Amino acid sequence: EQSDGKLYVVVVVTDEGERPEEETARDLLRMQNYLVLSRIPAVHQLLSALLKQAPFLTAVGASQIISNVPAAVLLAQITTAWQPLLLGVNIGGLGTLVASLASLITFRYYLKTENARPGRYLWLFSLANLAGLVLLSLCYLLLSFIM
Repeated sequence: EQSDGKLYVVVVVTDEGERPEEETARDLLRMQNYLVLSRIPAVHQLLSALLKQAPFLTAVGASQIISNVPAAVLLAQITTAWQPLLLGVNIGGLGTLVASLASLITFRYYLKTENARPGRYLWLFSLANLAGLVLLSLCYLLLSFIM
């Protein structure tokens, strides 16, 4: 149920009578959970305070914990500061493996390869992504002070 009081139903249609993956349905439910989470007073107050102080960093941080798309869904319910939110969740897709669903999907495919070395993959992935996250975050913060 959205804030306008209407109930929205999402239907996933696939070709040839295939059933959508269970993960798609779970992802849709998770998104709804983040909408509900924003309505819990303590969560709303905490995120509101963080977003007022540092909307970009709040969006980046939330992306590291719950992934960038759910972070966008959650935080958009609380703030109207769309520019730092937009940049924060996009840049926030870097960093941890959880920060982007695409990263989790590629990691899953990598695990299925012959001679997969998940520890090495995670170490290199984390190093490269954290470097990118820090670099782009510093660029944003520098540009926001200049402009």
